[in-house]
Amino acid sequence: MTLSTERPSWRSRLHRVLVRIAVGMFVLVCLTYVCESATEWRRRERLEALVQSIKTLQVGVTSDAEVRALSERYGGRFSPEGTFTEPRTSTYSVGFSSPYIKGADGLHALPGRRLWIAGVELVIRDRRLVRTVVRFMVMRSDGCVLMSGVDVAERGPSHPAERASYEVFEPHVTGNPNEGLKVLLSPEATSVERDKAFRVNFSCFTALRECRHPCDVLPEAWRDLRVLHPAVRGDSMDADCRQAGR
Repeated sequence: MTLSTERPSWRSRLHRVLVRIAVGMFVLVCLTYVCESATEWRRRERLEALVQSIKTLQVGVTSDAEVRALSERYGGRFSPEGTFTEPRTSTYSVGFSSPYIKGADGLHALPGRRLWIAGVELVIRDRRLVRTVVRFMVMRSDGCVLMSGVDVAERGPSHPAERASYEVFEPHVTGNPNEGLKVLLSPEATSVERDKAFRVNFSCFTALRECRHPCDVLPEAWRDLRVLHPAVRGDSMDADCRQAGR
């Protein structure tokens, strides 16, 4: 009995090389998605904790030192007086987002993932917190941008004393296709009103099933808006959000 010493053909060797490359690329892609998912979940958890902390801040009462400590805990950025248009104010900014790639035409998440960005601005004047702004942006699979936010501000020209302490409205945002929902709070807002304003559905950022409208992001605020304006508008957002369970 003799053993064959015939060497594999070049076609066989090429096939083996291509298979190894394909397997290596598949493993690399899987590792990339696993790492991205882990990073995204961690950022979402920190964002949830930040929003819960922000809900306890009191406009007009919370000190600059308390705001600075909160900003430093979450890796915030400080902008001194004169950076923005409001006179005599400084700002602490904190942001979180899904991992993304910046291209010439904008930001892009990995294929199959969802782009979301959350930003917080804590405005200081005379060593006291005078305004809290929280913004959420979620990109839908069809390119529509869901914009939601909560704005807590002292009484002033833009929020006079005769206005309610808790208001919900749909802002008109120009630009790309978008839908919006915003809550405006004053320092006199009750704990129940603050709880409804900051009751955010964070699963809209990371769940496999995407959220279709801002009513999914701020469900309690949307219900209050419909109570104030019960008339049926007839658009897709209004029709979808009126379905049972929303």
